[in-house]
Amino acid sequence: MIEIMSRTTTATSLTGDFAETQWQQVLERDTSADGQFFYGVKSTGIVCKPSCPSRRPTRENVRFFPTLTDAFEAGFRACRRCNPDSTAPRPDPHGRVIARVAKYLGDHPGQRVTTEALAKAAGVNRLTLLRAFRRVFGVSPAQYARTLRLNTFKEKVKEPKMRVTDAIYDAGFGSSSRLYENSSARLGMTPREMRNGAAGIIVRYSTSNSPLGRMLVAATNNWVFVIVRPKLLKRPLVTTMFVLKAVMTMSTWL
Repeated sequence: MIEIMSRTTTATSLTGDFAETQWQQVLERDTSADGQFFYGVKSTGIVCKPSCPSRRPTRENVRFFPTLTDAFEAGFRACRRCNPDSTAPRPDPHGRVIARVAKYLGDHPGQRVTTEALAKAAGVNRLTLLRAFRRVFGVSPAQYARTLRLNTFKEKVKEPKMRVTDAIYDAGFGSSSRLYENSSARLGMTPREMRNGAAGIIVRYSTSNSPLGRMLVAATNNWVFVIVRPKLLKRPLVTTMFVLKAVMTMSTWL
């Protein structure tokens, strides 16, 4: 039986790759996000609202919290520039439930659990959990769990003397075939190539000017990686045009 709803003295925080949505809003000083979450800067012990005008911290130095109370319980104090404690709270109605479900999945990456079981443990129906989870993280709980397992594998496989097979099972995959299926699409290379530090893989790249700055597109024989400035994400048509331009340039190399 899984337990998600039990209360503890540990402050709830939003962690993992899916906090990148909140990070993007912090980078853009998105005022529409004020009250929906707060971020703490570990080096200073300060908690801010997303639109804070202060200098942006580094990503690894940031923790996200669904409420200001959670940040205070974790030992952070209010920023004097943006005064987050004067911000009208606008939390997601299911924010705490979703945060606890995400924490449970993060703490049990190898455990197979259905959305129905998660919803029952969280005290909501399946459809409510699915919609709320997608609203907050942009993916379903199952997709979230798969990404966590994949990230765990990436960490494990880099450990000295770690075998690929051991890393697969330690990450929570039920079998090696689960990871090897579409591994090129998921990892950009095979698991063994990743274990060997991508040795021998050729990466070609191209840069291109855009109205909002330079961007870079890189590719192996199996995958294309795009690096763009954050503001480009607000203009998908512009982004698409310049990605196509860069890819067309690269196609003459492949």
